[in-house]
Amino acid sequence: MKNIRIHKDIVFKKDFQPFLEYAKDYITKNDGRLIIRNVKYLSDGGRHSGSCDGKEIIVAGKCSKFMEVFVHEFAHFTQAVDKAPLWENGSDGTHFWNWLAKKQSSDGIKLWDELIDIILVERDCELRSLKLIKKFDIPICVKDYTKSANLYLYYYHFCFLKRKWMSNYTELYKSELFLKMPEKIIPKSKISKIDMNMMKLFEEVLG
Repeated sequence: MKNIRIHKDIVFKKDFQPFLEYAKDYITKNDGRLIIRNVKYLSDGGRHSGSCDGKEIIVAGKCSKFMEVFVHEFAHFTQAVDKAPLWENGSDGTHFWNWLAKKQSSDGIKLWDELIDIILVERDCELRSLKLIKKFDIPICVKDYTKSANLYLYYYHFCFLKRKWMSNYTELYKSELFLKMPEKIIPKSKISKIDMNMMKLFEEVLG
């Protein structure tokens, strides 16, 4: 299939194959593209292992959390296919990402609503991911995935305060903060305001 490009050296777990086949078929039927590269990180200047713009999914096939990343990016693709209001009507985040990269001098306060849109899209994506993990019995620990997802959602607040995407952010998943995360996806009410006590814990890990 021309729109499915998977590097020949990437090996998948047997228990992951049923979902992978479903995802490939879903992507093809909805005129999407899937690229799985034989790398640990994508060459986008950061240490990201996956991306989805609603039309194309790209995943680093050698990343340590490949299945989690794949499910997450596929869930973003389903948001686009379903024309989810958060995906369709929310901000695309361009101004926020440019501000975070210090490419523009806008006051961060003016971008707060844009940040909330971004986090709400990610929250919806995480909920979709968990449904997929359970439905297809994907060999991913639901409890650990949920804790990691909550860390990720809170992390956006930390980036907003620091005005920086931290190069060492993966340290969060190895820290005691991971263990303190809720085992259910945080409610929307936690997204619309910053928990400064939580941010202090992030500061202890990331500096």
